[in-house]
Amino acid sequence: MVQTTSRPIIRAVIFDIGGVLIRTQDPAPRQQMEARLGLVPGQAEYIVYNSDAGLRTQRGEFSEEENWRRVQRERNLSDEQLADFPLVRLTLQERL
Repeated sequence: MVQTTSRPIIRAVIFDIGGVLIRTQDPAPRQQMEARLGLVPGQAEYIVYNSDAGLRTQRGEFSEEENWRRVQRERNLSDEQLADFPLVRLTLQERL
């Protein structure tokens, strides 16, 4: 008789991306972009990730595209300025 052991099935894997797997190595490009857009240091990160809408995006209540359009609308950015917003605009898939 063959004995089998029951192993739990992995149903999800959670990755801590921000500041763990993906980290800003050189803050200079972000700081230069903030200066060009008239933002104070750290404001870009707050707008995208830590504002109410940014947190709701992280919870899946808004799509990433909806969040970027919100940033564009609220900051009155042209399409070119939005494209210049290099605040980890790359997705994890693009980074890998």
